This record gives sequence, structure tokens and C-alpha cells, in this order.
Amino acid sequence: EELPYPLPVCTATAAQYYIYHGYTASELSIAAIREVFARERADGVSGSYPVFFADGGMTGEQVAEFLGDRTTNLAFYDMVRVTLGILDPAVSYGVDDTGHVLNFVIQAK
Repeated sequence: EELPYPLPVCTATAAQYYIYHGYTASELSIAAIREVFARERADGVSGSYPVFFADGGMTGEQVAEFLGDRTTNLAFYDMVRVTLGILDPAVSYGVDDTGHVLNFVIQAK
């Protein structure tokens, strides 16, 4: 059934959850993620830390390569300890189907 009037195309993003809260990063880097984690910690977020990448298209393989492990990416794990105050962090993550949202689950071991 057709509507009696045309609806405008929805293109605004200001009220999008991640953008509204400032949980966005322009690149997959420790500095960019640190800024999001700091904002999330200030907002009382804990356990699950989403980061939104406007350009999207990120894959799990790219994230795995970026993160490495504690021996290959000590800088990331040090950033987590300092920024989130988790002394011995266990980090897991998932990427949504669009590659826009990278969700970190970070807990103390």
C-alpha cells in the first residue's frame, strides 16, 4: 500500500547512539581507541566498550592483526590498563556485519 504523501529520506546521524555519545573513532589506532575508552569510562560504561568507525568495512582479520597479543601489542594492553583501570585485562572483540562497530569486551582476568 502506498502512503498518501512521500516520506523524506532519513540521512541525519546526530542522534545515532555512538555519534551522540562520542563513541566514534576515525581510524583503528591505539590513540583513537583510547579517546573512546576514556569517554566511555567517564560515562560509567564497563565490560563492553563499543567503538564506531564511520567508514565501516572493517573485518575481524584486520582487528586481529591490529590487536595481536600481549607480546606483539603491549602498547594496546598498557593503554587498556591505564585508561580503564583494569590491571590484568582479558580482551575479546567482535565486529558487526557492516564493519562499523567494533565491540571490545574487557574484564579483569
